[in-house]
Amino acid sequence: MAFKNFPQVDQASINSERSENVLERLFSQANGFISRKENPDKGCDYDVELIVDDTNAYNWRFGIQLKSVEKIAVVDEGLFISYAFKTSRLNYLLNRPVGDGLIVIFDDAADIAYYDFAQAVYKRLTVERGSEAWHENEKVNIHMPVTNVLNAVSVKTVHQWFAKNFTTASFILRSQGPRYDFPVIASQDDEFDVHNPEKVKDLLLKYGFGLMRAHDVPLLYDMIRVVPHATLERHPELLIMAAIVNGEVGARYESQHLIQKLKRRSLITDEHAHLLRFTELKNRFGLGEIDIKEFVTELKEERQKVQSPQNQIVLDLNIILHELLMPKFYHQLPAGIYERIRSAYQRIQTLDVDPQGKQMLEVWNTENLASFIAYYRLKQLNQLAIQRSMGVKNRSAELVKESTMLANLQQELFSELERLFKVGQDTGDKLLQAYTILVRSSYVLTQEIDVISQMPVLNDIKFHNKEMFLNTVTLSLQAADLFRDLNFFEPAYRSLYYGIELLTVSREVHHYKDDFDLEFLMKVKSDMEQHWELYSYELVVPGFIKKLATENKQHEERPMSITKDLDDEQLLNMAKGFCQAMNLPHPCVRYVLDELKGYRTFYRANTDGYEIKRAPLHPLYEAEYHQPVKFIIRNNATGIVSLPVQNVETQLKSWGL
Repeated sequence: MAFKNFPQVDQASINSERSENVLERLFSQANGFISRKENPDKGCDYDVELIVDDTNAYNWRFGIQLKSVEKIAVVDEGLFISYAFKTSRLNYLLNRPVGDGLIVIFDDAADIAYYDFAQAVYKRLTVERGSEAWHENEKVNIHMPVTNVLNAVSVKTVHQWFAKNFTTASFILRSQGPRYDFPVIASQDDEFDVHNPEKVKDLLLKYGFGLMRAHDVPLLYDMIRVVPHATLERHPELLIMAAIVNGEVGARYESQHLIQKLKRRSLITDEHAHLLRFTELKNRFGLGEIDIKEFVTELKEERQKVQSPQNQIVLDLNIILHELLMPKFYHQLPAGIYERIRSAYQRIQTLDVDPQGKQMLEVWNTENLASFIAYYRLKQLNQLAIQRSMGVKNRSAELVKESTMLANLQQELFSELERLFKVGQDTGDKLLQAYTILVRSSYVLTQEIDVISQMPVLNDIKFHNKEMFLNTVTLSLQAADLFRDLNFFEPAYRSLYYGIELLTVSREVHHYKDDFDLEFLMKVKSDMEQHWELYSYELVVPGFIKKLATENKQHEERPMSITKDLDDEQLLNMAKGFCQAMNLPHPCVRYVLDELKGYRTFYRANTDGYEIKRAPLHPLYEAEYHQPVKFIIRNNATGIVSLPVQNVETQLKSWGL
């Protein structure tokens, strides 16, 4: 460089400065951070300290590695950013007391910063690579979700994440450190033993609701169990916390007892009134004190009082799920319910909550999608059974369209569950993994019951092979263990219940061989009911199979006797489904409906010893269901047969029935 040449400011330097400005603006004291640029830089660019409770600098620090790139590269159909990262830098970030750090990639072209936690990156690499062989490489391509945009909202999530990690680490160190002669310096919290109720009480008072917001229910439950009831009762906030946490894990009797105590003493604060009300409703419904209709009505009333977007979506998800479960056989679903499910997915993404909170809401909404699919799957199977019974081979264009829609929805459901399960694996979130398995097990079980209900007509219909089915059983039992380890009693019980029911289907319907100990599983189920005072789930499949055999025999002897217990709406939807399956024009619906009502009238009367059948059509001028249906009624004892009649009730009255 000659005398008259000046140092050049290249684009890389400009981009680096821009990325640093963005990072320092977000990780500022106003947002709860003290950022210090590392000099010399030996493995990370920034050392960041958390500010706790708005003003306290706790010396809780983590590292940030910042990378500025001219244009990001994306993989997996645009879901992840791919970046070649030094393995030594990742190790350096993780080699901190809480074992985590932050990686930030700044896209120069788009002026957008993306982030991910070093732990999440490491776990994702381990899953993707299948081993730790990549440790020997100088660089490795890390993948970062494109949804992890660093902005004023997500930086709060980062703060919550590290605050939670440091809180837990501090708790473990102060409670367990003395056991290993590790020097523990007394803080304003003082050192304490995890088994010391007074010290645990102090920790709950300081951090309890923060841990609740961070979804750390298992840790809270373990801590609450250490504190004596007498101590809980001296602190209303602990009673409130205990009532909510017990309800979340499924200890409903204990939760209700605490809620009633809070009510009697008028200790419920406005801040927690909604959570306690929601917990109480779930308790009463789970204990069988209110039916599903009353539960939904109460939820809707509570929904009108709630202002928080997160609480609104939680209530909406519960309302949708139970509205899907409410309709009786052959009743219609509430109008617009699918649109509400789709809308819920979109609303979840806009919430100002941490990623774990969003993921749990997403998996709960997949349960709604699964229930929606199940309704239409049963309708399709019914129509297929009708066609086979009537000897119809070709399906109408409308039925083919519906079948394609159903297949697409099911693929969407399974893809979403697989995505969420993988997120749970990558982040070590066992609760998320367990809930995705729970939703899938429930879906597979209802799918099997739907097919069984149409046997023997649909004997050949299978949605699985042996390996897939037994794997679902195994996963369901593993989910029960995961939930139990996390102290989520009710979901643990449901997972075990689904596993037992699926195992029964495997053996009694598909006749698969397996190595499961069903007797032991039944004992575990009984022990869980007694130990945790859970509402007992009676096994459905064994009785259902026997009942089906009886109903099939009864149907042969008394055709259409099923109509006896159906209301007008059910009969109308049954008629519509039949016409759609048979590709009959819409005007035929009224004649099919009249036939169904005729059968219902007959079977609701005192007609033991009589039989009814449809009068045959005249093939030259009568087309099926294009004119009123007529019946012939026969007295089996006397052999007397009525003339073809359209009005069954009139004929029965004339015979004194």
